[in-house]
Amino acid sequence: MRGYRIELGEIEVALARHAQVAEAVVVAQPGSDGEQRLVGYFVARPSNTPTPAVLREYLRTTLPD
Repeated sequence: MRGYRIELGEIEVALARHAQVAEAVVVAQPGSDGEQRLVGYFVARPSNTPTPAVLREYLRTTLPD
């Protein structure tokens, strides 16, 4: 995507490393404009659910843009 080769499993592992995430899965889906987009689903650890903004920022520190 966007010139980078990255496996969905790599993104899942990075997402699951977040302290507030218990499990994660990432899939590629077509967006409304027809372009592929990556969508992540996660199960939060009890008592503290991270916001999407927190997870995006976390992933920015570990994955290519």
